[in-house]
Amino acid sequence: MLEVRKDIEASKFPLGINKAPLTWGTPGRGKLSADAWNVVCTIHLVITLIRIWGYTPGEEGPRRRFMLHNFLDLVNAVLMASNRRSSGAHAQSFYDHGHRYLQKVTELYRNFNIKPVQHVALHFGDFLETMGPSHAYRTPGFERMNYTMQMTNTNKHHGACVSYTY
Repeated sequence: MLEVRKDIEASKFPLGINKAPLTWGTPGRGKLSADAWNVVCTIHLVITLIRIWGYTPGEEGPRRRFMLHNFLDLVNAVLMASNRRSSGAHAQSFYDHGHRYLQKVTELYRNFNIKPVQHVALHFGDFLETMGPSHAYRTPGFERMNYTMQMTNTNKHHGACVSYTY
């Protein structure tokens, strides 16, 4: 975590991309939004893990690089799934990276069992082909609504009607 924080502080990002808070991953920080997790996993961790795992010497080197490539397959699958453009090639790339990620993760971690949600996620490529880019139907809008509802004081009166004005 210390290495990730150092890289966050040293990195410069274009407008529209917010750095993750330096306190992410600490008990006092609280939850990250879906967008913040996206930045952590697709930018910050990629930068740090390439730097520290991509060039690991000695006996640990090959395993760390294998772990890095495995993580990058997951990142590439996420990037294909969240792209604002979609095509058959995007869907195939999503499937290839996602399938390779799950295959390698079971090699890396012998006790790992693929969960049903991970299996179902492999079918997301079908949505990319049939429904187009996911930005129209993915979760950030719902995440904002969940956040708004979580921040609303209901005084533990569940089921009471609450109206929201935007």
